[in-house]
Amino acid sequence: MELSIEIDGVEVDRTIPNNQATVLFLFLEKETWTTSEVVDKLKLPFITVKRRLEWLVKQGFVTVNPITNSDTWQLTRNPSAILPNRPGTPDIGEDDDVEPEENSDMVDALEQYWNYTRNYIVSVWKIKRYIYVSLII
Repeated sequence: MELSIEIDGVEVDRTIPNNQATVLFLFLEKETWTTSEVVDKLKLPFITVKRRLEWLVKQGFVTVNPITNSDTWQLTRNPSAILPNRPGTPDIGEDDDVEPEENSDMVDALEQYWNYTRNYIVSVWKIKRYIYVSLII
C-alpha cells in the first residue's frame, strides 16, 4: 500500500504491506498503544501483532516508549528515522498471514513434532555411524 505520512511538517511517501498498514493506521486514532490494545482492536493473535509492530519499528514508523515500558508503542516523531523504499527488496512480514490464524496452535504442534523427529533421526544416524566406524577399526 502506498501511503504518505506527515511528521513534524515533513511528508514521507512509502510503500508498505497492507498487513503493517492496518496496524499503522491505528496510530491515527490515538498516539500511544500497547500490544494488548492492538490485539483487542484488530482481533489478531498476539504474536502476529507483535511481529507487525516490530516490523514498523525496524522501518522507523513506530518507536517503543522506554519511559512507560517496552510494551507501549507510539508513532515516531523523527521523519528522518523512516527508512526509504529500496527497489527490489522483498516486503518483510508479507508472509505473516500465509497460515490461517485459527490453525496456529496446530501449526506450532506440527513444528514441534518435526523438530523432535528431525533431531531423533540425526541422533540415530550419528549412533549408527559411530557403531559402523567402530566395527571397521
